[in-house]
Amino acid sequence: MAPRSMPKRPSPSEFRDMLAGPRVDISVGPRKKHYLLPKLLLCYYSPFFEKYFNVVFKEGQTQELELFEDRVEFFEIMIEFMLYGKVENVGSLHKFNLNSTVIEDKKEFIEFIKYNDKYGLGEISNEAQQEFSKLLGYSVAKVDVSDVEVVFGALPAGSPLRTLLVRKIYSSNTFEDIQKFRSQEYSIPGYAAEVLDCLRANFDVTMKRGKSRW
Repeated sequence: MAPRSMPKRPSPSEFRDMLAGPRVDISVGPRKKHYLLPKLLLCYYSPFFEKYFNVVFKEGQTQELELFEDRVEFFEIMIEFMLYGKVENVGSLHKFNLNSTVIEDKKEFIEFIKYNDKYGLGEISNEAQQEFSKLLGYSVAKVDVSDVEVVFGALPAGSPLRTLLVRKIYSSNTFEDIQKFRSQEYSIPGYAAEVLDCLRANFDVTMKRGKSRW
């Protein structure tokens, strides 16, 4: 899904009306966990749900949707964001696998972003920016070209995670490593502009300190 900005939070009266409206039945994951959720709220935030519940698909008639390939933990974070406008304790995603490594956690976070993008809810990813920043602080958490494609494809311009990813690339890679991302400057909208902003920021720091950081 193309990057999109989130709609503003509904007013208290609008929110109450959404909660009081019709419910839809959604089954999630291979174990088919059931959720009875406010249709108007889901459709307000997500073009995905709007498409399925308000058009002539089968789901629009039955008001039931099967998401058997979805992960329950990701789905519940998304619903929490819709209900409360934020996500509490996303953590480093260790909550999904307590024995995971930093590299596995980083991959998990990228999957989290991809999942949010499926529903047009990239802003949820920004809720966990601080935790993602901690992950990228480890030297073993390298940024892959595919990570750039996911983040810039899912999140709109101005997303702090876009900036975070580019800064990681230019602060912890050799010149040869950075060249791997050269083609993305032409193929990924917004990436070149983010790189330029990063280089300008570094130049300003260099001028103030009188020495180069990289």
